[in-house]
Amino acid sequence: RDMFEQAKKAAPCIIFIDEIDAVGRQRGAGLGGGHDEREQTLNQMLVEMDGFAGYEGILVIAATTRPAVLAPARRR
Repeated sequence: RDMFEQAKKAAPCIIFIDEIDAVGRQRGAGLGGGHDEREQTLNQMLVEMDGFAGYEGILVIAATTRPAVLAPARRR
């Protein structure tokens, strides 16, 4: 949350997330039933990014070498 809040204050800016596959895997892909910290992080990132529709000047870029393991919502 803090990263996205800082981006809103610093706009225009770019948020770059390297190795997004560390938290952006498909739900239920061996991460532990919804209470796993990585799944909670993924859910919060989705919430924050969905709320960006009203903001201009913020670009989120993520990189991975394993696109096949990403949740479909991460590939938009």
